[in-house]
Amino acid sequence: MTKQLRIDWFLFAIAASLALFGAVMVYSASAMIALKETEGASQFTYFYKQFGFTLIGLMVMYATSKIDYHWYQDKTVVYGILAITAILLLAVFGFPPINGARRWIRFPGVSFQPSEIAKIALPIFLAYFLTEKKDAVGELRETVLPCALVLGGFGALIMLEPDLGTAMVLCAIFVAIYFAAGAKILHLAAVGFGLLLIGVGALVFAPWRIERLVAFADPFEKSSSSG
Repeated sequence: MTKQLRIDWFLFAIAASLALFGAVMVYSASAMIALKETEGASQFTYFYKQFGFTLIGLMVMYATSKIDYHWYQDKTVVYGILAITAILLLAVFGFPPINGARRWIRFPGVSFQPSEIAKIALPIFLAYFLTEKKDAVGELRETVLPCALVLGGFGALIMLEPDLGTAMVLCAIFVAIYFAAGAKILHLAAVGFGLLLIGVGALVFAPWRIERLVAFADPFEKSSSSG
């Protein structure tokens, strides 16, 4: 008999609270903009939209929590998720840019960022692959390079959008999961050094990123530009 999957309601409550708090923060940041765009009709436009997506997200979270985790150990499923994610990351370049960036896939009434899906696809792949290669986690050719290749592929496409922040998040996911799997510190240090060089290069060749970092210290001073 299949064991019924139980939901961790405490964890679910924490996630729901954070998501709802995020919706409130969206209201705080967008109320005046909404009033201006609706000519004073409503200040809740963006809040309602965010709240709606929050509810959808919580329903999806509940549904996925009912899926047996062994399903993610299926090779076809894992590589299928990777392939779909890669296709979506490529698809963004077929849509017109917004403020110079191509990060969104847009349809009438809805849009989404494939890079957010990459944040899910990468850990699923790493968990599967490193479990399959658990006796060779520290082997450079057998495990490190294949995993780094997937990270590099996703990261390169995301950097081309461009989206340095999401690329850095993927790198953090890679290091955290690889460390948990028992990777050699030397390999992690080498990967970290390589990522540091890429990050520095991204700042040097895109000076506006440095301006955004500087503006973070005093956003109100540069509220009409980089802040």
